[in-house]
Amino acid sequence: MNANVKIVLVLGAIVLAVFGITVISNYTSRAEADKVKSSEVVGDSAAFETVRYGVNQIFYNPKSEDRALREFPGYFEVNDEEHTVTYWFHNPNPVPVDVTAVRRSCSACTSARLAVFPPRYPNPDADLAGRAALGVAGAEVIAVADLEHRLAIFPAADWKLLDFDHPEVRQEVQSAGADGSPTWVAMQLKFKVRQKGPKLLEATLGFKTASQTTTLETIFKVGFIGMPRFEVSPVQIDFHEMDESTPSKSESVIYWSSTVPQKDLAPPKCSEPASEPFLTFSTPVPLTESEIGMLLTRNSRPDSPAKVLGGYRVVATLHRKNPAPKPGQPLELDIGPLEKSFVVLGDGNEADPPVVRVKATVVGLVKLFNGSSVDLGSFSSKDGTSKSFTLQSDRLDLGLELAKEFTSPKVLEIELEAPKNDSGRREWTLKVKIKGGATSGNFSGDSVVVLRDTATRQLVRFPVKGTAFIR
Repeated sequence: MNANVKIVLVLGAIVLAVFGITVISNYTSRAEADKVKSSEVVGDSAAFETVRYGVNQIFYNPKSEDRALREFPGYFEVNDEEHTVTYWFHNPNPVPVDVTAVRRSCSACTSARLAVFPPRYPNPDADLAGRAALGVAGAEVIAVADLEHRLAIFPAADWKLLDFDHPEVRQEVQSAGADGSPTWVAMQLKFKVRQKGPKLLEATLGFKTASQTTTLETIFKVGFIGMPRFEVSPVQIDFHEMDESTPSKSESVIYWSSTVPQKDLAPPKCSEPASEPFLTFSTPVPLTESEIGMLLTRNSRPDSPAKVLGGYRVVATLHRKNPAPKPGQPLELDIGPLEKSFVVLGDGNEADPPVVRVKATVVGLVKLFNGSSVDLGSFSSKDGTSKSFTLQSDRLDLGLELAKEFTSPKVLEIELEAPKNDSGRREWTLKVKIKGGATSGNFSGDSVVVLRDTATRQLVRFPVKGTAFIR
């Protein structure tokens, strides 16, 4: 006399992730499947049971009340390293179940494998520990410490591999013990993080007994955020105007990591440009709890909450005058717009260290009357143009000369007339000429007229703007 046997695969109570154990959220849905029959005689009853299966997700949300979503290390460094997450399920049934790798969302899910643990008699102490850890009760309580230990010493040769490229490959999960002790299985999904930003990977496994005609599918979802090894903020510092009364200006640069904890995070090194002695950097200081909180608030978005494992604060200072001049170095910043950059180096393992750009406008010594740039306006490319500009300084003894070697583009013909002192100011007339047919279109952003202080050799830069149109 045939009877029907209940087939239940209980999925996802515990996840062992790369950095420890976390409880995952288990979204269980029930669907009618085959009415599974067994050849075993278990009595006169023949109650039909529905096959149940679950959908499992792992992702990171530090504000969630769900412990799994808070603790899963959902930030991974973008590189070629293979990461592993572990899902647990068990077979409490008196018949074995075959497992197959059905499909994956992309090639980032590299592989899956199973570690099968034969039934063993219940361990009351382990059951109590599991019940305390999970906050649940009943026969399906997982002995957390016991399973973790068994997985840690599991022989490498005994893993059962699942191949997404060959879904016909089946691995058997043996039946429960005669006393009802379930067969536990650790399913490890391996994946690589190949791009920055939020990503959701899906791996679908199939479960089927010998009596079933339809394979039941379970989707395992892993949500994470790809990150560089570390980041800096801000990536651009604008010191604005620096006049002669401003010896220096400072701004903090925050260096932090979402993937490397503070104890393993090397203090950053900021590269000082070899020819630029005007940028200096303080000794890195570990971030305070308050700074970490501000960083989390500033960088969190609804689709990707921020996570900070460690970081440092470095103060970048721009000096108007060279703080420690060496032979051959300039004593003071050039007058005019300034654009510099420096690289923030970590432990040397970063593939593409971030660059911080520095901007400022150095004023003083001499200025253009009624403007901040040599603006030639629009003119005919065929006819060319010629304009005069007035320079002024409060220093009546200042000497200026043309620095044609730094003036760009070379189509600019410049002339500086002798200075005149009038009403407590010193003035020069700067003439700029472009011959007809010499150029066309807009001047590039690095177009500049450069003068030089004859006494200190300090340079004075005036941006050049203009458009040579063709009729």
